[in-house]
Amino acid sequence: MFLKHLKNLLYLFTSKGVASSFAFIAQIILARLLTQEDYGTVSFYIVFINILSSIIGYGLGNFWLRRYAVEGFNVKRWIKPSLMSGICLTGITMPIYFIVPYFSLGEHSLFISLALLPLLIFQGFSQIVRACFQILGKYNKLSYYMLIKNSIFLLSALILFLFDFNSFVAIYGILSLLVLLYSLTIVKGFYNISTYRAEMSGVIEEPKTKLVLKLAWPFGAQGILYMLYYQVDILMITFFLGTTSTGLYNASFTIVSLIFVFPSILFQIYLLPKANVWIANNELNKINFIRKKLSIILFLLGISITLILFYIGEFLITLLFGAEFLDSALLFKVLILSVPFRFVTNSLEMIFATERMVTYKVYIQAGGALLNIFLNLIFINQIGVIGAAISTVITEIFIFLLYYFLSARLKREM
Repeated sequence: MFLKHLKNLLYLFTSKGVASSFAFIAQIILARLLTQEDYGTVSFYIVFINILSSIIGYGLGNFWLRRYAVEGFNVKRWIKPSLMSGICLTGITMPIYFIVPYFSLGEHSLFISLALLPLLIFQGFSQIVRACFQILGKYNKLSYYMLIKNSIFLLSALILFLFDFNSFVAIYGILSLLVLLYSLTIVKGFYNISTYRAEMSGVIEEPKTKLVLKLAWPFGAQGILYMLYYQVDILMITFFLGTTSTGLYNASFTIVSLIFVFPSILFQIYLLPKANVWIANNELNKINFIRKKLSIILFLLGISITLILFYIGEFLITLLFGAEFLDSALLFKVLILSVPFRFVTNSLEMIFATERMVTYKVYIQAGGALLNIFLNLIFINQIGVIGAAISTVITEIFIFLLYYFLSARLKREM
């Protein structure tokens, strides 16, 4: 059993490490081959699509994991209404998707928005695909799937060595469409498998789309609010300062995001399904270990990483992105102050899995999103792009404190 867990973890860490490396290399290629303004435009769209895809995804992947912990493979009854929910939410996001870039970037955004529309839909439904693999325990296939998004990003970026910016956008959209079609076949296969393994006999009542939206809203809200508090900075920098400042901020943000990948794999992908089962079985000893001992270990690890990166910040930015991005070094040094707090938050998040605790999680994410937006409105206008970095660090500390103190309520909620 231990070897099986070790093998699954190795698959996930390796694939996510490779996938993150692909995204990182793609960002470097874009930063070096595009103008700072075009690089800022790409950064804007990546973040904008991330936020809107969280609306389309609506936390349905995590909702499925919770339903599986309760219903087993009868979770299949939620598949069709979940897909219908995703389609409805896609329709709702379309006006936002086209209007916001048009007024922020101008008429040329229409081509980019049309070309990258398959990417938006693919990312929205990828949460469901990920849950399919997690429920089946097929972490090797999940690891390969996790490679796809950043692989097509890198392949598209390589186009810039031969063609122009518009070609990059068009190729990225075409590859995203192919991956979207592949994702739908995975969901169909999961439906067939879960039908075969279903434990209930007779006819299983299929819930209505309205019920899915009603029950999954805490999972959906936390995903949307997380994206807002984590990445809204880049949108606000674009609105207030322009795409050149967006490019500078995104260069430092890209490195920090890479650091957050590995704790995210461990806690939010591999251990999340298991945490749902631990909570359902009232295994408090495992939950207490995560909250108390593991939090201290992760915090100390985060401090160590922060000190190292703070010392080599200028060298790292110049090496990766070039001398023209040297102004990103100060932003980077501020952003890495959030690393210890984010490491602990990643571990605590996964124990907020009961219906009541998920509601607390929504409140936390809402508080973080509102605080981050409020601080950005003040700091970006007063001190420029560095204000966005300061806002992010303050928000991460605020989120960490809320998660830690509210996690003590879990025993009463189980």
